[in-house]
Amino acid sequence: MIRKPTVLILGAGASAPYGYALGEGLVSHILGLTKQGGQLRTVLTSGGYSMEQVEEFRKSLQDGKPASIDDFLEANGEFAELGRVCIAAALTVFGPRTEEPQKSEEDWLKYVWWRLHNDAPTSKKFAGNRLKIVTFNYDTSFERYLASVLSFYPDFRKDRAAAEAFRAEIIPTVHIHGSLGLFIEELRSMNDPIQRNLITWYKGAANAIRILNEGEHAVEYSLAHEWIREADVIYFLGFGYHQTNTTRLDLRGQIQATIPGHPDRIVKGTALRVGKAEREDIDRRLNVPADVISRSGGVLYPLDARAFLETHGLA
Repeated sequence: MIRKPTVLILGAGASAPYGYALGEGLVSHILGLTKQGGQLRTVLTSGGYSMEQVEEFRKSLQDGKPASIDDFLEANGEFAELGRVCIAAALTVFGPRTEEPQKSEEDWLKYVWWRLHNDAPTSKKFAGNRLKIVTFNYDTSFERYLASVLSFYPDFRKDRAAAEAFRAEIIPTVHIHGSLGLFIEELRSMNDPIQRNLITWYKGAANAIRILNEGEHAVEYSLAHEWIREADVIYFLGFGYHQTNTTRLDLRGQIQATIPGHPDRIVKGTALRVGKAEREDIDRRLNVPADVISRSGGVLYPLDARAFLETHGLA
């Protein structure tokens, strides 16, 4: 079981093992869908976006070579609505058909499940877990996975709705930028998801998400702040440490070695394929104390989520 109050803060890298494109990969996916003859282009131009607008969006995205679609839309607000529609399409109808891990050794969800139900032979005992999830991702792979594996307990074997309600109560999740969960669930129930390759459907899905610079998301951030303040363990998995996100999460004051009420607080995170100099820069932006950096080399580790959790543990 996870007995210490723990918060996992998830970025796009946490969804990558389950088939979701991230960063430059999502940009490339959108460029492919909106190119001449692309499966999304005609839908866009028949649904209120001019050919010129779509082409200008695509060319600017291609030429700008952004690290992520969110970065691009933050700088190009005139494309916000069109961009959100493209994100919705890329992650739903043209997203992964299954969320089975692409590599078993990167399946961090299975590791978390093992820790959650270890020493919890009944659902009543499982309810003693103290884990909360703050996610910047639009997908709901974490929630669906937990609701599915909770069939381990007889209480939920034939009642998926009850399992999801139990999961939401015991292992709550807040989506900072909104969620495409209901739309992904709809597609998973269909034999042919391409039937939803419709502009009206995409606009409905796009309304459920927000990009980085669209408001302060006050309710979601307020809840995240509360959970972070109460946590003894804070782990970042697949997180990009974007300046806006770290500032809005109010992380600078959370990294200190000693926090009132949490003298042994642990704050660590993944930084896969991030060089030492960049990790040190992130440490500085997060206000990691100099003695922590000199003693441990910082709080970021060049590991994927599964390897990080196996190395640092959940207790």
